[in-house]
Amino acid sequence: MALVTWENLKCRCGSSVFMRTYNLSWHETQGTNEKPTGWECGGCRSKVNLPGLIDDLRMGKKKMELEQLTKELSAKMGNVEPQQEKAEPNI
Repeated sequence: MALVTWENLKCRCGSSVFMRTYNLSWHETQGTNEKPTGWECGGCRSKVNLPGLIDDLRMGKKKMELEQLTKELSAKMGNVEPQQEKAEPNI
């Protein structure tokens, strides 16, 4: 059984500290109300695109996996660099 691991998301500035942002509203007879509006980076104070942070994390993992597989393949092939096909000029 695999353990579930949580990973901290990071802003492009490198910070992994985020603050929730709210709209505050007030009504004379009902008091105040808070409505969540999103997230803000604690380091650079920029508005956070949460789906973008998740995509960045996934892409980083895929790149690391690709690098690892490339190294393994290179080791199995005897460290032979793949030859690139020469493009023929269009005349």
